[in-house]
Amino acid sequence: MDENTDVRAAVAHVLGCLGEQSADYANVLAELIFDEHDDVAKNALWAAGEVKSHDADIVHAIIGRHRDKNRDIRVRVAWTLAQLAVHNTDVHSAINNLVRDQDSTVRMYAVDACSNCGHPRLQKLIKRALSDRTVEVRGAACRVMRSTDLPSGRYQRRLLSLAKHDLHGVRLDAVHALITRWPDLINNPEIRSWMLANTGYWWVADALKR
Repeated sequence: MDENTDVRAAVAHVLGCLGEQSADYANVLAELIFDEHDDVAKNALWAAGEVKSHDADIVHAIIGRHRDKNRDIRVRVAWTLAQLAVHNTDVHSAINNLVRDQDSTVRMYAVDACSNCGHPRLQKLIKRALSDRTVEVRGAACRVMRSTDLPSGRYQRRLLSLAKHDLHGVRLDAVHALITRWPDLINNPEIRSWMLANTGYWWVADALKR
């Protein structure tokens, strides 16, 4: 491997752009994820998410960085796991830690990852995320509710509360989840009022035409 940090970072970026999944490329990418220089590792983690390889060495390398002291590395790890959607116990164990990370962006991507990776405790993790202290994590949990087949009844009350009282971004995601899972809620006065005031969103305009 080249001694120059910039060259290794560039190699990692190119691997992501090429999208190659051969064994040789996977070995190089796994080595770059473990690179001692964070800029190289961040590029390699991005590349792994773009390539979407389930190569065991790559997955092992990604998981190996999930407790990194650098917040940017942990963000990339959580994002990459969400892209790969690998279903195994080591990934699930890493996600257990990432959803409790002190950084909200890490937690947000970890919520996406726990859905995409078939986490066995998905219901419990989403319930916690819907009450997270930060907007971006609550919004991510709403998006998971919209796109998965989780038993929806136990979450309706919380989603309704978010749709009525939270900040705009979360309200948007909560309303979208609600009318996707319970189409009749378009007739709820508060939800309909919000939708009529936000017809610039394509899904709002489409729902109001039904």
